[in-house]
Amino acid sequence: FTAEAYKTVLTSSSFLHSLVYTVGLTLIYVVLTLVMTVLCAYPLSKSYLKGKKAIMVFIVFIMYFNAGTIPNYLVVKNFGLLDSPMALILPGALSAYNMIIMRNFFMSIDNSILEAAYIDGCNEFRLLAQIVLPLSTAVIATLALFYAVSRWNAIGDVTYYITQPQYLTLQGVLREMIVNAASASLDIGQSQQLSKTVEDSVRSASIVLSIIPILMVYPFIQKYFTKGIMLG
Repeated sequence: FTAEAYKTVLTSSSFLHSLVYTVGLTLIYVVLTLVMTVLCAYPLSKSYLKGKKAIMVFIVFIMYFNAGTIPNYLVVKNFGLLDSPMALILPGALSAYNMIIMRNFFMSIDNSILEAAYIDGCNEFRLLAQIVLPLSTAVIATLALFYAVSRWNAIGDVTYYITQPQYLTLQGVLREMIVNAASASLDIGQSQQLSKTVEDSVRSASIVLSIIPILMVYPFIQKYFTKGIMLG
C-alpha cells in the first residue's frame, strides 16, 4: 500500500485552486440554473398561458436537435465568453429536461391552494415565493443535485472554451495531470509496466478525490431524491 499517488495529486500547485474555484463555480451555476428553471417552468404550468403549446413544442424540439459543437463554439466566441467562467455557466443555464420535471411538479400542486391564495390577494410573484416554492422542496433539491453533478463532472466545455490555467475546473486540472502522468518519461531501466502502474495510480487517485465533494453533499438531499423524481 502506498499513498504516493494521492500525494502527487494533492501537492500539485493547481489542485487546491481548481478545487476552490470549481466549488464556487458549481454553487453559482446551481443557483442560476434553478432560478432559470423555476422562471420557465412556473408560467408553463399555467393552463391560461397564451402560446403555451407552441413554447413547449420548441423546448421539446431542442431536446432532440442540437446545432453541434462548432456552432456552439462560435456562439460562445462571438459573445466574448471564451476564457471566462461565464463560458461554463451561461450556455447550460437551463436544461429542458429538468424544466419539464419541475413544470410537471408545479402542475401537480392542488389548484384549491393556489385559488385560496389568489382570493387572499396574492399576485403571481408572491404566490410563487410563498406558496409554490415551499411546496416544491423535493423537486428543487433533486434538480439541484442534477445540476451540481453535471457541472462538477463536465469536461467538454472546459476543453473547448478554456485555455487559461486559472479558469480550469477541477476536472480540467485532473485531466491534465492524467495526460502528464501518461506522457512522463521514466528513468532508464524502469519497465514499461511500471510506467503504466504510475499512470493508473494517479488516474485512480484523481477520480477518488474528484468525487469526494459530491459524496459529501448527497446525504443531505438523499431523502428528497426519490420523492422529487417520482412526483416530477
